[in-house]
Amino acid sequence: MQQPLIQAEPKSRNWLVILDYVFYLVLIVAVAAFGYYLYSYGDIITLYLPFLLEAAALTIGLSLVSMVLAVIFGFIGATGRLSRFAPVRWLATAYVEVVRGTPILVQLLLWYYGVGQALSLLGFDPYNTAFQVMTVFQNNSLVPDAFSA
Repeated sequence: MQQPLIQAEPKSRNWLVILDYVFYLVLIVAVAAFGYYLYSYGDIITLYLPFLLEAAALTIGLSLVSMVLAVIFGFIGATGRLSRFAPVRWLATAYVEVVRGTPILVQLLLWYYGVGQALSLLGFDPYNTAFQVMTVFQNNSLVPDAFSA
């Protein structure tokens, strides 16, 4: 004679339903509070909105340029590691391991204090170069500025 299978009673999950309702209630309150904030400070928001949109466009542009450069450097590193020539493979392996093995903050400090200072000692002034490049862009702009009117 075969023994009947014992089935476990399903546990009550009422607290999950309550937690779900609490989450949606908090979400609705947060959206309402944000709407009230936008309504209360609408004049300040409209004052600063062009600057915020300009900064967002700059951020998106920098992100796109960074992604393109990352793909290029990654492709160079990958082809270097797959190279038949041992010195190229060793150099690419050292580059990849140093970049992957150090924190980004250490790399930024190295670029600023190491490479930046070395270039300054050699006579290259990055601030003056950036000013010259931006002046060319501003003078050739399609949008007139306040001083050229």
